[in-house]
Amino acid sequence: MDFSKRQRDPRRHVVGIGFVILFHAAIVYALLTGLA
Repeated sequence: MDFSKRQRDPRRHVVGIGFVILFHAAIVYALLTGLA
């Protein structure tokens, strides 16, 4: 992986983190509603 590219474009990294958080939140929500 090329980490130098990531450091040059921090916005892309923030968007990636945000997407991962939303993705995990959706999985947790689906599990909770499925078990409830």
